[in-house]
Amino acid sequence: LTGHRDWPLRKAKKVEGYFLNDALAHCEVELTHVDDDPVRPKLFCRAIRSANHAPFPGFNRAQFSVLEAAILLSRITRLSPAKIHTELEYLHIGFNKTAGPREREAWGWVTKAIEQKLRELQAQ
Repeated sequence: LTGHRDWPLRKAKKVEGYFLNDALAHCEVELTHVDDDPVRPKLFCRAIRSANHAPFPGFNRAQFSVLEAAILLSRITRLSPAKIHTELEYLHIGFNKTAGPREREAWGWVTKAIEQKLRELQAQ
């Protein structure tokens, strides 16, 4: 979503592909069929292999806020700019209370991408 794509990867064992090196778990899947839809197609997969690498520690408020902001970015063409800004303002409250350097970096990536996309949409 933000254009950042250089993540360390590990090769999957049972399928052609990779998973994130820092993943807590992953599932290797095979596509069985597609229900095509212009807005929201559905992909149906069968699990070939799954693995747990570490326990899930949960999210602090800043991490949750970054995740929710990324979801807003993914829906930017379906939400009004006012709704996006209102949601970001609310998310920023919790973000400010618990954010460390990694969360601040990720927040910057997501909010920069949101502002860029809003400018592009406004110019259309």
